[in-house]
Amino acid sequence: MQLVRRMATPSRPLRILWIRSWVQPTHGLRDALCDAGYRAILTRVDIEPALEAAITRKDFELAIVDGDAGIARELVEKRFREHRVFAPVIDHDAPTTLVRRIEQAMLRH
Repeated sequence: MQLVRRMATPSRPLRILWIRSWVQPTHGLRDALCDAGYRAILTRVDIEPALEAAITRKDFELAIVDGDAGIARELVEKRFREHRVFAPVIDHDAPTTLVRRIEQAMLRH
């Protein structure tokens, strides 16, 4: 069986798991994705139990890890493997740079 990843389209939003502190704003990434023509569903978590709950309840196409959130990228990758989530995990960056990295990650995956 071959898994095929599809890029988001106007009718199908990109489902992103965002590991980021709740006190940090989301508008920068949302605006950058919108400007690039993407609709996104962002699920933000900042503690390990919330990460576990999100992974078991939803299907994600990508994870973005903000190192300041207190959850390591390695833990996210490990949880994805345990739950058979086949999605790229990238580090958080400036919103416009992040959009390019999202596109690259999705094309490689």
